[in-house]
Amino acid sequence: MYDAIVVGAGPAGSSAARRCAKLGLSTLLIDRAVFPRDKQCGGGLSEQAISYLDFELPREIIERDIYGSRVHFGSSCIEVRKPYRIAVTVSRTDFDFFLLRKAGEMGVNILEGKRVSALNLGNGYVEVIVDKDKYPGRVVIGADGFNSVIARYVRRKHSKEEYGVCMESKISADDTTIDLYVHNAIDIHFNIAYGGYGWVFPHRGYFSVGVGGLASRFSNPKAVMHNFLSATGFPSDVKMKGFPIPVGGVHRNIVADCLILTGDAAGFVDTFYGEGIAFAIRSGQLAAEVVATALRNGNCSAQGLKSYDIRCKQEFERDLRYSLYFSRLMHRFPKVFLRLMASEADVLDRYLEVPARRRSYRSYLRWLLPRVPFFLAKLIVK
Repeated sequence: MYDAIVVGAGPAGSSAARRCAKLGLSTLLIDRAVFPRDKQCGGGLSEQAISYLDFELPREIIERDIYGSRVHFGSSCIEVRKPYRIAVTVSRTDFDFFLLRKAGEMGVNILEGKRVSALNLGNGYVEVIVDKDKYPGRVVIGADGFNSVIARYVRRKHSKEEYGVCMESKISADDTTIDLYVHNAIDIHFNIAYGGYGWVFPHRGYFSVGVGGLASRFSNPKAVMHNFLSATGFPSDVKMKGFPIPVGGVHRNIVADCLILTGDAAGFVDTFYGEGIAFAIRSGQLAAEVVATALRNGNCSAQGLKSYDIRCKQEFERDLRYSLYFSRLMHRFPKVFLRLMASEADVLDRYLEVPARRRSYRSYLRWLLPRVPFFLAKLIVK
């Protein structure tokens, strides 16, 4: 009988398992893949995400330091850089494998290449069914992504208004070519798809190029991706893969008796710029801390785990809700707000303080909205 069984070994799962083991819990971590494994993702890791790690991120894991952003909307384009780093880019293959090893250092039992198919819910414990084997645990932490098996026992299925669809390609290039295209900044193209954007992220020896949009209003991602590749000067006949991403800020149940959801399984994603890694790491850590307390109190019911929901709201869920409001505002009135983002240095400059963890969405909106008439007047004069 494990104290905690973590399903999914991405950033949320490895962070949860590491923290469980540090707190003295017997912990099993299960993932259907064998690591290192490929993972579709732009690979942007914000300073907020890095700040949550309880160890230093090795230099060899960091592929690029990101200091700014170049933003496009129609014919408008602006580039802003900060004097401090706002993010890095990483290979998710290497980054996730590194986090898994850090969990293993704490004594976590790791089971790779095993798919969890179902749960048996007992009286005060859960059996995790893997092939023909059963692993009993007092609490199961679901960190198994958007299509979470564990989530089926906690919350309803997503509607098409509650997730996005992304397409991504990794395109090889030498570092000189990458620097000439966009040096230590990310390239963002709005007006590609409703509720999303197109991106070009620089890495070490390749670009991550992709598009994403709200599932309910993004009917042909492959065609949009082909057009975006051509428009940005990349070959359009490259291999591309699709993946879903939840819309953050939507109310979801994230705890049930002996069950907790983290990361994408819980819907913890910034809706506007699409980052989920920061909230995956932190929600995994919070889940572990709540589980340890619940086990000490002998109450792992939904009520006993409710403090997880409360702590997530206090730390980041409120900001995710504001990111949802902000995204809806920007994409409902794109010719006003997205154009401003791509035309006014102050608008973009202040926004970059959000992923750098120097400003909240609420603070940013309070700064932006009263100034919209002034910025619009400037655009009209131009």
